[in-house]
Amino acid sequence: MMNDREVVAEIERLCKRKKPSGEAVQGLRRIAFANISDSIKLLKDWDEIENIDELDLFPVAEIKLSKSGGMEIKFFDRIKALEKLALFTDSASGERSVAPFVEAVQEGAKRLPQNLGDYDDGI
Repeated sequence: MMNDREVVAEIERLCKRKKPSGEAVQGLRRIAFANISDSIKLLKDWDEIENIDELDLFPVAEIKLSKSGGMEIKFFDRIKALEKLALFTDSASGERSVAPFVEAVQEGAKRLPQNLGDYDDGI
């Protein structure tokens, strides 16, 4: 497949894709590894908290107050945040992952002729 000009061009195109901004990666990390203690504090003592601006509620996706006085807090999905991080970076070194290469190979495989006949690779 690496001899196919279209496959090579697709690999190059995907590898040149714009990387996400540092802020996006930092936000995904904050969601993935968030400490939810401030959210629990809000849930427990929401009517007594004076400085709500000082709480770290970054991992919170939604807050609902019920008519009966209860509160429901929904968090962003940590697993999805980790999956997005894995697509953009290698968690140890911060380098780009191989995802663009894999995507290019998959796309190249889709473009192969459907009738390749019986292929015996000796296995």
